[in-house]
Amino acid sequence: MRILTKLGAVAAAVLLTVFAQAQTQTPPPTAPLRPAPRPTNGPARPIQRFDRTLQDLTEDQRNKVQEANKTYSAAGMPIYSRLTATRRELDALINQDKLDETAIRAKAKEIGDLEGDLAIARAQRFAKLRSFLTPDQAQRLNQTPPVARSFQPALHDGQAPPSVSPAK
Repeated sequence: MRILTKLGAVAAAVLLTVFAQAQTQTPPPTAPLRPAPRPTNGPARPIQRFDRTLQDLTEDQRNKVQEANKTYSAAGMPIYSRLTATRRELDALINQDKLDETAIRAKAKEIGDLEGDLAIARAQRFAKLRSFLTPDQAQRLNQTPPVARSFQPALHDGQAPPSVSPAK
């Protein structure tokens, strides 16, 4: 009887301990909020805006940049949507059980043509922007931004990049 009493007391103590730990545990952390999405022309591509890189624009130049961006968006949006649909069709053709090489080549050519149309629309916008920018502003517009790599830390003035050691 004494053993049963002692076992009952130990079991009660263990249950109380488990219950108390369950009550004091903090809830799991919630996922951080996603940043606001960038404006896009369609499903995935961000709109390229150049008024951010040119900070010293006059009000008239800003209005012209806005107009050029609207014209480009109007021309590019249907092309982007057709390009996205065509890429999905190409993926569907690639994943079919039976290989249809001519259809795959035709879709790939169509994607190339759409990419060419987008390049022409961008070139037209650049030409329009260069028509009213000063030579200094046009030069800054032509500079391509450096490739951003999320895994690479930003370098500050005078800081040397880290050395690359071979993998062992």
